[in-house]
Amino acid sequence: MSDVFRGNRLGIILGSGLGAVADAVEDPTVVGYEDLPGFPRPTVHGHAGRAVIGRLGGVETVVLQGRAHLYEGGDPAQRAAPVRALAAAGVEILVLTNAAGSLRPEVGPGSLMAISDHINLTGTNPLIGPNDDAIGTRFPSLRDAYDPELRGGLHAAAAETGVTLAEGMADTAATRRPAWRARIVSCTVDMPTASAPSVRKARISAGVSKLGPLTAR
Repeated sequence: MSDVFRGNRLGIILGSGLGAVADAVEDPTVVGYEDLPGFPRPTVHGHAGRAVIGRLGGVETVVLQGRAHLYEGGDPAQRAAPVRALAAAGVEILVLTNAAGSLRPEVGPGSLMAISDHINLTGTNPLIGPNDDAIGTRFPSLRDAYDPELRGGLHAAAAETGVTLAEGMADTAATRRPAWRARIVSCTVDMPTASAPSVRKARISAGVSKLGPLTAR
């Protein structure tokens, strides 16, 4: 499976409402998740379940249109299959996106927020189970899971283009190596309960800025 993605430097996983980003890929090759062994197929609207392979901004890129969420059911470890396939193919940079709800009044609908850390409260983790030493150590450090250099580049690009990029504490998923920035901590709960009033109050009191889906599950 990794041969399909080999030779690409950048991987992008698109969340809800962002599938059209794949339209910008030049000379695309499209592969459905059903043709990629081990890839869980999304059942949520707006997640096409396709890999679009080509060039984006002159960079060889794999764009994954959608992902399967933990709340959709199935083996939690399987949710990591797309990320592991990208890593096995030699993809160097992974960008994760999602649509989420803000807990800060000043960060309203349509705002952009970058993530620099996370808290996982789902009760599971994609690294549970036998460890694959070819991928990494049994107990990987997450200190720089959200790469500082890439985070700096993201903020620089936002400033150069006049885009406002919010910073804060976020509520999203546990992951091995996403690439976006801010002073944001991501705290994960399963999506069907993420918007309960008591959950929102608890997150706000903890300094969380957003409630969102299981970004890298």
